[in-house]
Amino acid sequence: MIRENKTKDISVVIPTVGEESLIKLIEDLKVGTVIPKEIIVVCPKKNFNLLNNKICKNVIVLKSMKSGQVAQRFMGIQRASYNIILQLDADIILKTNTLEELLRAYHLKGPKVAISANVKVFDFNNQIINSIFKENKIKKVFKFLGGGNINILDDKDEFRFDSWFVTYEQPNKSKYVNVIPGGCTLFNKKYYRNFDYYPLKGHAIGEDILNSIYLKQYGNKLYFEKKAVIFQPKSSGYDHVTFKQLFYFLLKMYIIKKIACKLVNGNIYRYHLWFIYFFIISIIKYMLK
Repeated sequence: MIRENKTKDISVVIPTVGEESLIKLIEDLKVGTVIPKEIIVVCPKKNFNLLNNKICKNVIVLKSMKSGQVAQRFMGIQRASYNIILQLDADIILKTNTLEELLRAYHLKGPKVAISANVKVFDFNNQIINSIFKENKIKKVFKFLGGGNINILDDKDEFRFDSWFVTYEQPNKSKYVNVIPGGCTLFNKKYYRNFDYYPLKGHAIGEDILNSIYLKQYGNKLYFEKKAVIFQPKSSGYDHVTFKQLFYFLLKMYIIKKIACKLVNGNIYRYHLWFIYFFIISIIKYMLK
């Protein structure tokens, strides 16, 4: 039986296409040290019947006419009954105290703050390839070519994770950051610009950067909480079996990060210099695989 003091006025919003991991995620939310009062799952129309046959009880299931992570999340946040929102990807694994740690950080730093979790990626298939292209070496070459600091959000601090070179790095302690991943984020919807901001179809590569920018433009600080741990599979959007997949990935990357650069009045010359270099490195990595 759920103890009343464990339940909090939190709406969890989960966009999904019917992943098998979704059921385990919902079950984990219901037995955590803090339990949300509302769980909203948003599924595209084409996957809805399949999902509805296996979804847990006491979960709100919404049918989205548009398929897409951001569009589905937008619909779920609109429907949410509570101001504090926890947005989750359907494929993550939570620890028992993850939500408790996110909420603790929010109460310390909020209300105009977005709290992100400490993401542990549990796929290491590209370990050898990644070790060839150390990020610090790439940065040195980029700087030598005239690129300067690759960060477009803040001239003083560099990005803290997968922002330009697709090597996932996070701070070694809890702190304010420039960009947060979108897979697990806690925020107050009163201070959030809720709209379908992702312009492309398919896997929403780079949406976390756009979301971070809009959060900051609405006055939020971004905070990384090391104690709030989640586990997440390596994104399939970065695994390219064919050259066609790689091409579409690079095209998406170019469009989304150019939008990001313009939103923050970044240096377009520096951005294009980065993209040329990133394009070459991506082709080399693909060929070595």
